[in-house]
Amino acid sequence: MAGGRRNLPRAPLPKTLLPADIRTKSVVEERSWQVPYLQHVLIPDIPRDGELFFEALMVVFVCTGLGLQYLNMYRTIWWLPHSYTAYAMNLYLIDTDVAGFVLTLLCRRFVWAVLKHISLNYLPRKIAHFMYLTSRVLVLLIVFSLLSWFTYQIFMKHHIVHILYLYYLIVIYFIIFGPSLEPFLDLIPEYSQMRQGTSVKPRPIYHACTSNPEGIRQEVEVLKGDFNARIKQTLFNALMVGYYVGIVPLFFAQSTLQYDTFWVTQHATFVFLSSMTLYVVYCFPPRYCDILHRSALHLGTWSRVDDRRAHISFNPWSRDQLWSKGVLTKHCREFYRCDAMSAAAEPGNSHHERFYMLFYNPSLPQCVALGLQVCAALTETVLLIRAAEWYQLISGSVLLFISFYPLFKLFRDYLVLCKIYSAERLILEKHAPPS
Repeated sequence: MAGGRRNLPRAPLPKTLLPADIRTKSVVEERSWQVPYLQHVLIPDIPRDGELFFEALMVVFVCTGLGLQYLNMYRTIWWLPHSYTAYAMNLYLIDTDVAGFVLTLLCRRFVWAVLKHISLNYLPRKIAHFMYLTSRVLVLLIVFSLLSWFTYQIFMKHHIVHILYLYYLIVIYFIIFGPSLEPFLDLIPEYSQMRQGTSVKPRPIYHACTSNPEGIRQEVEVLKGDFNARIKQTLFNALMVGYYVGIVPLFFAQSTLQYDTFWVTQHATFVFLSSMTLYVVYCFPPRYCDILHRSALHLGTWSRVDDRRAHISFNPWSRDQLWSKGVLTKHCREFYRCDAMSAAAEPGNSHHERFYMLFYNPSLPQCVALGLQVCAALTETVLLIRAAEWYQLISGSVLLFISFYPLFKLFRDYLVLCKIYSAERLILEKHAPPS
């Protein structure tokens, strides 16, 4: 979509209001000068992980993190001459039913991603829709059946309180997402567009450049809802990985087992942080951030003016007007000044203000995420340097190695977005109308 303008009809520009003579108080005279059209800067095609690759990566990450936590708990002294075991772990102490429950719950999306990929790309259109829905029901039945079987086996060996440990976050899921099962299988919300019942291709989020203020505000509401859904999915799934991989095995450990509490705790913490970074990189790629940025430029922003002198000039705010930079308006008994090249936002609307503040320059959230990941990697490096046990060296090294992948992705995305939007700001300032 070159510059956000391809194949999109241009709506007629509405009347635009400019700063008026300060000696008048009511609505000023109309002028022929129009709000300048926002020409977006194209970002390069940055490679992004596909759904199938990402889910396979998360399966490897979950299995690795769970295995390392069991290593921290059940390591042995196998190197001694008279050791009673020849293995580095006491494998017989691991509760296989708990491990099966955890892996079934956390790897469910990979199975669904494989079946969905086959249904959408390798089957004829006539049966694609049927196989898509059938595969979805089949995956849910398999997952719920396995979870029920493992729950029954665990209940036969442990107290009822342990079952509450297992289902604690599942209860939180229904509190956050409600009875819908779509977030249970799909990480990113799908806006599926069925065409005559034969196509199930998802309709992606996009930005439409328009001069219609109401259309701009409606697009912002859609993007805001999609962004909030992705944030909830990112935080909840990262918490789920950290909880089931790092904490649940501790609840089912034998009462006589001794392990390093600090080390298993920091392992659970870094599993949570690494998984959250992986979800952030996947759910918020540069192309998606650019869509939010373009919509924020069209939305614009207002700042409250405290000057209430009797002869201040203003223009009553209208929902059908685009406003140019420097215009004074009155809305809900307050005065506001437009601080953007054009503004369709409602003055005093906190949702519009937050949207503009977050996505006017998406490289800033990228910088925050990059800084947190760098701090996590440095902390893990320090702990690895101070580690004295062999199992700590292994688990710390593997987690540090895994953290380099999202660190590289975040650093690359930040550099690209920072350069692009710095150049875009210079272009917009150069073509900005006088206030």
